Amino acid sequence: MDNFNEAENLLFEADKLISEDKIVEGKEALFSALTEYPDYGKFHNYLGWIYHYKMIDYEKAQKHYLLSIKLSPKYHAAYHNYLYFLFDSGKYKELIDFVNKNLQKEFLDKGTLYNQLAKAYELRDNLKEAYKYYMLARKNTTATNYMEEINSSLLRVKSKMGFFERLSLINKH
Repeated sequence: MDNFNEAENLLFEADKLISEDKIVEGKEALFSALTEYPDYGKFHNYLGWIYHYKMIDYEKAQKHYLLSIKLSPKYHAAYHNYLYFLFDSGKYKELIDFVNKNLQKEFLDKGTLYNQLAKAYELRDNLKEAYKYYMLARKNTTATNYMEEINSSLLRVKSKMGFFERLSLINKH
């Protein structure tokens, strides 16, 4: 990219509009910025977020998240946002595949990856796998509030399990 600083400044301006709840203006600023810097993946991440959370257009959200990952393969926010998108859109199999494909990337937060993986397994009614990944999420996080959420999830999953499933957990730990 010829002028990285200028692209960052344009992103900052778009982010400011979005944080002021000027979503349409922020979206227009991002599209305008893409005409100057078409290979700057962070713009696509923000567009994915707008389409995902503000416009509820999952097709466009997915397109922009994937473009962000393709164009900026080390930009962690795009991976995490895409992970939340897959969960929100009920694409649990895709979420599981996505996490397994990207788990070894050092720049991604393992606690978040494992937590979302656990949620996907829980909603697919694979409670033992869900429990296993919630345990890994707990092991790989340092955020206190996130730890509380994970502990709550562990209790919830155990309460959904039958007697023999719970018993098998005792034998493993």
